Amino acid sequence: MTIWEPGSAVGPVTDEMIEQVYSWFGCLQERRLDPAYVKAVKECHGGILRRRKFVVENEGWGIVGRFLNFYSSNFPPPGPLQPSYMDARLDKRSSWSLAKTTAIENLNIGDHLFPIAFVCMGNSGPDVLEPTHCDLICIDVLRDGAVLYWNNSESLEERFRAEEEEDWGNLNYDLYTSRIANSFTEFLDGLEIAPEDE
Repeated sequence: MTIWEPGSAVGPVTDEMIEQVYSWFGCLQERRLDPAYVKAVKECHGGILRRRKFVVENEGWGIVGRFLNFYSSNFPPPGPLQPSYMDARLDKRSSWSLAKTTAIENLNIGDHLFPIAFVCMGNSGPDVLEPTHCDLICIDVLRDGAVLYWNNSESLEERFRAEEEEDWGNLNYDLYTSRIANSFTEFLDGLEIAPEDE
């Protein structure tokens, strides 16, 4: 049985689309993405998992939203426009893209985190997400390949502290990231059925 919700993929992904992300992230200049993650992207590009509940070490649990897709200005979403709920002139699949999410000003993901999915906020479903306000699931590419929960509001607090103290070299990523799993495979294996999906 597939781990993905049927029909949740946003469209096809090519090797060229995957390769483009290596030029976007400093952390990927010396490392390759986890093969298990790349396999998942190829299986269901930008998809939604069947099991979406994850446990954050020492903090509780959350719900995985939609996985970020690899569409960009070089590789736009195919087919007819799928209007965004925020602006009907924009394709919602672009809003769910890695390119759009990482282009957000003040996104404190550092030089070692690679975002892979949104976290559902409150009662929002996986398709009603605005990247500027979402928490993220990330892979810690440079340190150990762990899957981390990245907290948006806590990252802003640390950013404001760094601005006030002019201390950009000492951002403490541990203040706004929490370990979910030691690897992408362990992350998938540890997911549970979300309460609203039972």
